Amino acid sequence: MPLFGKSHKNPTEIVKTLKDNLSILVKQDKKTEKASEEASKCLVAMKEILYGTNDKEPHTETVAQLAQELYNSGLLISLVENLQVIDFEGKKDVCQIFNNILRRQIGTRSPTVEYFCSHQEVLFILLKGYETPQVALNCGIMLRECIRHEPLAKIVLHSEHFKDFFSYVEMSTFDIASDAFATFKDLLTRHKVLVAEFLEQNYDAVIYSFFWFLITMRNCFTLRTTHNFTVMVSCLITRMLFYRHSCLWPNHSHVFVANPNKTQPIVDILLKNQTKLIDFLSNFQKDRTDDEQFNDEKTYLVKQIRDLKKPAS
Repeated sequence: MPLFGKSHKNPTEIVKTLKDNLSILVKQDKKTEKASEEASKCLVAMKEILYGTNDKEPHTETVAQLAQELYNSGLLISLVENLQVIDFEGKKDVCQIFNNILRRQIGTRSPTVEYFCSHQEVLFILLKGYETPQVALNCGIMLRECIRHEPLAKIVLHSEHFKDFFSYVEMSTFDIASDAFATFKDLLTRHKVLVAEFLEQNYDAVIYSFFWFLITMRNCFTLRTTHNFTVMVSCLITRMLFYRHSCLWPNHSHVFVANPNKTQPIVDILLKNQTKLIDFLSNFQKDRTDDEQFNDEKTYLVKQIRDLKKPAS
C-alpha cells in the first residue's frame, strides 16, 4: 500500500507537492514542520516509483514521466540547491533519487546527463556543497556519480571551479577532506583519454598545484612519516605523468616512485621527465627553510627521482 492518498500517486502531483513544500522549507515560515513531513512523503513516493517495492517492479512509463517532470519543473536542481533544509533521511533519499535518475538510459542515450550538460550549474552547486558540512558528504556522493559520465567530468575538469578541489581536500574536517579527495581522484583517473588531453593542455599549472596540494595534504591526512607521504606523492605524480604521455593505464596500480619494483613503462616515463621533475622540486617553495619535515620530504623525493638509472643496453 502507498504511504499516502491517491492525490500523491501521480508523478505530476508528487513533483508539484514536493516543490511547494520545499519552497516553504526554504522560506522557513510557520508551516515548516508540516512541510518537512510532506516533503519526506514525496521523496519516499519517488523512490517507490524509481526502485519499486517488495512486491512491485518499477514501471518504465511512470519512471519516464517522473523524470520528465523533474526536468521540466527544475526540481532536480532545486533539491540539490536546497539540500540543507531537508531532514537527515530526506537528504539520503535525494541522493538515491538523483543517482537513479542520472543512471537512467533510453537506448544509448542518457537523458539526465544531457539535461545536466545544458544545466551545468548543478555540477558546481554539488562541488560547492563541500563548503556546507550538513550536506558535504551527500553532495560528494552525487558529484562522484556525475563524474562517472565523461561529458559531465569534462565540464568540471575544464571549469574555473576545478581549482577549488585544492582547498576542499585541505579542510579541517577529516570526513569532508577525505570525501573531496575521493572525488578529486575519481575526476583525474576515471576517464583516461580525457585526463591525458587535459594534462597536455594544462600541465604546468596543474603539476604546480598538485605538488603544493600533496605536500600540504600531510597535515590533513596525518601522514607523519616521510616514507608514507612520499609514496602518496609518488603515486599521484606517476599517474599524472602516465596520463600525459599515454592514454593507457598499466595493469598494476602499485607503480610508485618509491616502489622498488616499478614497471618498465613507469621507469621510462620518470626518466623521460627526470630533469624537469628534479628542477621543479629543487626550486619548489625554497623560502620554506624553517619547515624541516617539508624539506626532508622534498629531498627524499628528489633523491628517488635522481637515483633512477637507464637500464643497461
